[in-house]
Amino acid sequence: MTLVYNEESELIKLFDSSGALVFKAPCRNETCAENAWRYPDAGCPPGTYTVGSPESNEPGEEQTSMGPWFIPVDNIPGHSGIGIHGGGSCVYPNSMAPHQGWCPTENCFRMQNADLDNLVKLIPNGGSKFVVSQSEHP
Repeated sequence: MTLVYNEESELIKLFDSSGALVFKAPCRNETCAENAWRYPDAGCPPGTYTVGSPESNEPGEEQTSMGPWFIPVDNIPGHSGIGIHGGGSCVYPNSMAPHQGWCPTENCFRMQNADLDNLVKLIPNGGSKFVVSQSEHP
């Protein structure tokens, strides 16, 4: 499986091993962090990384502002703790709501919780290649 984020279209897509598109959803990589590779536009530089196993954020835990899931993105030069998550309470006060707006992150990728729930079902053990590109993936 290959997961691709395209900065230009603001979409995240999942392709199976034959190259067929199996998932597509809106995603943002807008940041409020000063250590972004291109502040303030994008928090994660273009490149090829790996996603780890999705981690559940149970209500009441410290990370609930990131929604119900956090998918770590590994091996980003100069950055640690970057991942794909939902949440965001700057627009809508309930970060666990299925759709909650597009608050900037600290270099992470933000999805709507409903879309993220569907993605997690497709990559339950992580390990997928994750390509971050500025223009449409060939």
